[in-house]
Amino acid sequence: MSIAPKSSDSRESLNSKAESETSSTTEKDLKKKRRRRANKRRRDESDEMKKEDQQGTKLRRSLRLNSRGAMAPKNSNSFLMKDAEERSTTSDQNFQMLSDESMIPDFSNDLSDLTSHEVSDYEEECKKWKQEVEEEEAHAKKDLERELLDREIKRTKDMSRIELVRELVQMTLKYQRMVDDGGRINHSQTNASIQISD
Repeated sequence: MSIAPKSSDSRESLNSKAESETSSTTEKDLKKKRRRRANKRRRDESDEMKKEDQQGTKLRRSLRLNSRGAMAPKNSNSFLMKDAEERSTTSDQNFQMLSDESMIPDFSNDLSDLTSHEVSDYEEECKKWKQEVEEEEAHAKKDLERELLDREIKRTKDMSRIELVRELVQMTLKYQRMVDDGGRINHSQTNASIQISD
């Protein structure tokens, strides 16, 4: 009776094979899960960095726009110049306020408990802050001047195109009337003539 041992051996081999397949499948699943977690963690970190960059960009843009203010409408040149003068006056006033030491709050009481090293650090921070404000103000002025110049150039180009079109229309109407009259068209610059015959 050698059949029973064979069936027992085959059953054991099948069991061991199934166990090995199960263990290999489990290891593969674990590796996949680890990869997914690592990829998700990298994506989250990347998204977080992008959000921080976007927030920083928005903050800088907001500060620049706040210092610059709302722009004047494009179709009003007089309003544009008036607005530019008002902005220049406001900027000068802000700069004078920053330059005037009497406008700076007195923190002497707050500095009484600090060491000389801490006081010098505090004063250095104040100088840096003041310099940053002045630089931001200068950038805002340059941006405003550049935008005003761009608008003036565009307005001049538009006016030149309008004048050119108006002149072409007038010349066309003039020549059309001469053609309708059946006369001769003489061009003063090219000395060319067109004879209209019936």
